[in-house]
Amino acid sequence: MLRRRLIIFCGLWAIISVVDAESDAVRRNSVAERLALCQLHLERRDPVAAERECELARQLGASPSAVLPLLGRSLLAQGDTAGFFCRIKPPNLISTRLRGILALLYGQAYLMMKKFDGAQASFTEALRVKEFYGAARIGLAWVAIEQNQLDRAAQEIDQATSPVEVGMVRGEIFRRRAQPAAARAAFAQVLTHDPHHLNARLGKAAMELALGAADAARADLALAAAAAPDHPLVKRLQELLADQYDDSGLLPQIYALDRNLSSSATLQPLAQALAESVAAGRMQVALLAARRLQEWAPKVALGYATEGAVRMAQRDWLGAVRALTAAYQREPTAALAANLAIARSAKNSR
Repeated sequence: MLRRRLIIFCGLWAIISVVDAESDAVRRNSVAERLALCQLHLERRDPVAAERECELARQLGASPSAVLPLLGRSLLAQGDTAGFFCRIKPPNLISTRLRGILALLYGQAYLMMKKFDGAQASFTEALRVKEFYGAARIGLAWVAIEQNQLDRAAQEIDQATSPVEVGMVRGEIFRRRAQPAAARAAFAQVLTHDPHHLNARLGKAAMELALGAADAARADLALAAAAAPDHPLVKRLQELLADQYDDSGLLPQIYALDRNLSSSATLQPLAQALAESVAAGRMQVALLAARRLQEWAPKVALGYATEGAVRMAQRDWLGAVRALTAAYQREPTAALAANLAIARSAKNSR
């Protein structure tokens, strides 16, 4: 009888051990999947989703050395420095490698906050970890740049090895020294190493605008807009390009208007030209013209109606509702009411 009970107990223990092992394997797989998704979201510039995956990985038991670097990058990509300092705490037992990673992240956070002493101290601490020596030098170069110490920044990158990061620093140094041709060459060199580097693409486009190379700037901005259409610098450079190189004749027409004009009834030629720009896909030209018209003749609905048409074409339904509402308040026409109803319906269905 005792022997039988012992056999049963051993059998149950074996089953429990197998189940525990399988559960542990599932947990490890889930953690790995969450961390991989976090990395993927960061690469796709979706830091909010990356942060969510990091938190799920942490709840599943991921180690701090695996979670903290990714979570820190997610928070900094959102500009959440307060959340970073609140949530990114070094564990009691910390490896040399994790100490170096966190020092780099702390340096970036301090730099974003313009706390240069903290950034300098953090990047200097990262220098002690051989693996991150070059990255720490790049960080110190950016600290120097933000303090307009361009010679010191140039000295820092002499000891760095990453051609991409060195090129970005060198491009910024040239930009601040008002040497747009040299800056453009530096950003172009970065793109030979990493054709998808967004900041290098934007830096090159900005320098091309400064040099009057409109076609080259337009091509670079098209690539940047395809990768990050909502990036604020993309939108700003597109507006500058449209403002400086408007070949549609829209802006002279706008600036010739009576600033006290209160009706769009006499603006048929301009309205037709604006509609043709939207239909041809020249959204930035149309949007710039719409905003200039809003500023120049604020009582007229046409500027707001045109912005509403652009936003609808871009499927920015919230922006469309706002612009069309402003247009309808100025001139309550049936056409504006119909477009506003369409935009509201699309916005509410999302």
